[in-house]
Amino acid sequence: MVGICVSGELHEIGMRMVADLFEMEGWNVCYLGANMPAYNIVDTLLEKKADMLGISAAMASCVNKAAKIIAKVRASKAAAIKIIVGGFGFNRDAGLWKLVGADSYAGSAVDVLRIARAGV
Repeated sequence: MVGICVSGELHEIGMRMVADLFEMEGWNVCYLGANMPAYNIVDTLLEKKADMLGISAAMASCVNKAAKIIAKVRASKAAAIKIIVGGFGFNRDAGLWKLVGADSYAGSAVDVLRIARAGV
């Protein structure tokens, strides 16, 4: 699992909690943290042979950045990876995660773990 916060995003505690929960569950986690630029995310996904990408966007203004990251992943050799989005930026619209091309939305760290266990 690779966990990121989009560029311009400095609220990283939610994704850090998600990464920690996944590690406690035995997943191999690569936590890239806050303010992650899109250009080397695909390389990291391929290098780590990730099964899942978690993207956090705490600010509504950063949701479009998540969409751009997802589009870049979907256009790459990592296209089949499962992508789960979360964060306050996605809470304003129940279907927003579908519009950005994610596989699922999680409203909490516990939800993302439940979704991942179910295979997204």
